[in-house]
Amino acid sequence: MILRDNLRDKGKLLVNKQVERVDHSTHGVTVHCKDGSTYEADVLVGADGVRSKVREEMWRLAEQKSPNSMRSDRNGEYRWPEYNGAFLTALPALSVEYNCLFGIAKLPDGWVEPGDVNFCLGNDRCASLISAKNDRVCFFASEKLDKTYSLADAPRYTDNAKEAQAFVARNGHMTWKNLTLADVWDKTFSFRLVPLEEGVFKTWTWGRIACVGDSVHKQTPNLGAGMQLQDISLPLWHDSGEQRQVFWSRFVPLSSHPLSG
Repeated sequence: MILRDNLRDKGKLLVNKQVERVDHSTHGVTVHCKDGSTYEADVLVGADGVRSKVREEMWRLAEQKSPNSMRSDRNGEYRWPEYNGAFLTALPALSVEYNCLFGIAKLPDGWVEPGDVNFCLGNDRCASLISAKNDRVCFFASEKLDKTYSLADAPRYTDNAKEAQAFVARNGHMTWKNLTLADVWDKTFSFRLVPLEEGVFKTWTWGRIACVGDSVHKQTPNLGAGMQLQDISLPLWHDSGEQRQVFWSRFVPLSSHPLSG
């Protein structure tokens, strides 16, 4: 809402668009959408989540120029160094080992104090409870899955209400002070159960395409960073000082630091 209200030209904010293909040249990019529309720009920035179409197109274009150059990102064949000089076990670039039930509840007067933050840590599970005003609380509860999944075969939780209820049945005993997850669940009016994708891709940019946020480094939901992203900045400038035309997939993030090149 804040970003939309501060856009100078709201006509450039396009909704219900789905990227289907990207063409790339030394002079710019052309984005082809599923509804047949096309858009040209100097730079394409993809902030379209863990199943990013922009990331897929960046990989495809890069491998047309240099076959197998994106193999490590596709297959997780690289290893990230640990602080002690050893290497982490190779995993898919995005993997799923935990899920998370998060939501908002309204509790009776006196159950919590505004500003309280409580944690519950257990074997293969954890939870946090954050108190706000008007007796509302936000909660995040996670459990370890039966195995580590790749992004392609991770649980999708299509029947969210039924699966969330089953989650609470398994984990309702988790306790913050005198409150259990089951107590809070009974007062919950908004919730969602999601897989927690984790990981960082090796390649974030190629040519005139850049990926940001969850599309290249997955953050956990308790950060409240659904806008993702002060990864890059707006505006981008030519060496001549003229502002570049940028096509943003999904939305325009906040700006902090310039993207060179």
